[in-house]
Amino acid sequence: MEKEYYFYTYRIDFSDGTFYIGSRKSKVPPEEDIAYLGSPVTHKDKWYDASLTKIKTIISESYINSHDMREHESELIKESWDDLFCLNENCGGSMSIEGCRLGGSKTGKINGAKKMKMVEFTSPEGMTFKYKNINEFCVLNNLDRQHILKCLTGKRKYHKGWTAKYIEKD
Repeated sequence: MEKEYYFYTYRIDFSDGTFYIGSRKSKVPPEEDIAYLGSPVTHKDKWYDASLTKIKTIISESYINSHDMREHESELIKESWDDLFCLNENCGGSMSIEGCRLGGSKTGKINGAKKMKMVEFTSPEGMTFKYKNINEFCVLNNLDRQHILKCLTGKRKYHKGWTAKYIEKD
């Protein structure tokens, strides 16, 4: 016998005014899934802070599969990026907000940030930036990814005045 699942998106509102948007695959209907209050992926302290009240609101429950649900979750998060009270650091999964802004999606290929090493970029003006995703950084700063990769392997000293080197995580 095949199990029936329910797919829904939700918003957790914290009493300090912040909120988190997520999605869930559940064996019970969303209105009965009252014990679930989101996964503490970001800002874990808020989920465990007993002084903060948490209220879950079901946004939508009309999804046929998890793919549709996660795509809508990504869209909801994108709509909330500019809200300073939004706690989402990714637009679903490991896809960073910058990656989504550049055209990626939850299932897109721009991400890869979890697999990449931390890179320290130094601008022509001497400012340093630590970033995991080389692709995103290059797009945001109008740099050629292949030239930056050559800087990282020692085949080039710089690209457009920028230098790059792998560093250990802080």
